[in-house]
Amino acid sequence: MTKPSEFSFYPVPKLMIHRVGGHEAWGAIRAAEVGDGTYEMDETDEVLSMIDSFQRERGLIGFMCDRIEDAAKAGIHDGAYRVIDLAVNGAPTLPAPRVAAR
Repeated sequence: MTKPSEFSFYPVPKLMIHRVGGHEAWGAIRAAEVGDGTYEMDETDEVLSMIDSFQRERGLIGFMCDRIEDAAKAGIHDGAYRVIDLAVNGAPTLPAPRVAAR
């Protein structure tokens, strides 16, 4: 259980409670899109109902874990690796754009 913070981007199943800052909405949206997190829940009864669902429907956590594996295969969580690669190896050199003759 977490608010939609930077934790939204970690590859673990997440139950999203109400955000503190407006910018955090995007974290909850992203986790729901990837499938490893719930939508953002504003009310206590929503949260308690989802906890009950997790307990009754054991497949929900498994579903989220499967989405994490799918995301890993797609490279969704590889941003830090890519940044380090850019820092160490630099950006790839792109060919100069072609300018059409007039």
